[in-house]
Amino acid sequence: MKELIALWSPAALATALCIAAALAGFSIGRRKAPALPTSEPVAAPVAAYALSFAAAPPGGLMATAEAMIRIDEELRLAAQYGRPLCIALLGLDPAPEAELDEAMEAVRQLTAGALRRPDIVADRGPSEILVLLVEASQTAGWVATERIQRRVSAASVGTLRAILLSPAPTATLREVLDELDGGLEVCRQMGIVFADPARLLAPSGQ
Repeated sequence: MKELIALWSPAALATALCIAAALAGFSIGRRKAPALPTSEPVAAPVAAYALSFAAAPPGGLMATAEAMIRIDEELRLAAQYGRPLCIALLGLDPAPEAELDEAMEAVRQLTAGALRRPDIVADRGPSEILVLLVEASQTAGWVATERIQRRVSAASVGTLRAILLSPAPTATLREVLDELDGGLEVCRQMGIVFADPARLLAPSGQ
């Protein structure tokens, strides 16, 4: 072997050594490299399902006075441009073991988490919440209200009753609030959980 190496020219010897080193490195790399998967791993369900409801929208629950101004403004815009609009009044009958303030805070958070960012959530009374669904048809309002009721029912804080209204273009804020207040009271007296004023006094009670 020594005799063969001695016969090589310096350039040939350098080339041979480089090739040998490269081959050795390639072999070592192949031994150490982990095997490639035969298929892409399937991603596990993400944390989108980990939360039962989203956090309250920016600014949280709107102050009642500010909400009245915004709702009055939305009523006028809906009448002017023919936009659909829904307003719901939610009333909680707390469970016997539930503390009202804590139960209402849960209802506020569950309500906010079920709505879109432009929608408005505000206190109406000690156990009532007012919800404005911006540019929403009555069908969309029913869907949103039922979603809130399911969440509150799952939280076991009490019975949530709701009255849903699509105001007439000529309705004033005062008229809308009176109709909602009266409708929620009738809901409680009749023992029903969800209604709209136009159908509240129908023979079926729906």
